[in-house]
Amino acid sequence: MRQNANIKLDSPFFVKLPRDGKVKAEPSVNGFQGELTVPAGTSVDLYTGKMILTGWDSNGSLKISFRKIETTPGQGPSSACSALDLWNSKAVPAMQTQIDITEDDQNDGGIFDGGVIGKGSCLGCHGKDVGTEPITPAISAMDLRVFSTDPAAACANARTQINFTNKAMSLLILNPTGKANPNHPIKPLADTDPVIKGITEWVNAEKQ
Repeated sequence: MRQNANIKLDSPFFVKLPRDGKVKAEPSVNGFQGELTVPAGTSVDLYTGKMILTGWDSNGSLKISFRKIETTPGQGPSSACSALDLWNSKAVPAMQTQIDITEDDQNDGGIFDGGVIGKGSCLGCHGKDVGTEPITPAISAMDLRVFSTDPAAACANARTQINFTNKAMSLLILNPTGKANPNHPIKPLADTDPVIKGITEWVNAEKQ
């Protein structure tokens, strides 16, 4: 998703990279045909349908290639926070609430099985100043480090996690309830938990 450009993709295909031996690239077998245009500031599904990759090497890896990728000038909706008051009064306090932090749950499809190892908060991970240390996965996913010094910028970063077509399916809500990223290291919260209710109130107030 880019705010200032339309993106056109042409015929993506998967390339199998075995640990040893020849690389297999079969665009007509392991790919999708045709062009897909993504208007500026929007997100769309990467083509449709299903694909089965045969002859998979469990020790290998996979990459995606495109026959062509090009951009044209465009202008998407504003990315600025439109409900900053609720971000400050509802979302930030919710994200500062102490919750149970867990061990890695082994990427097994979102089923909670990680043991609780302590207490923390959303902003304890996504808003922690790491200084000269490497950027953490949490900050790479959603950088809220300036939530206290530049709330509007932090709010704008969090907005990128909102699904404006179906707000209930926003990652900001799905991840802490255990319905999205299976490696999200917290004990899943109920939909009625005050943390989720605070975040949801802000999400519902944001306008595209």
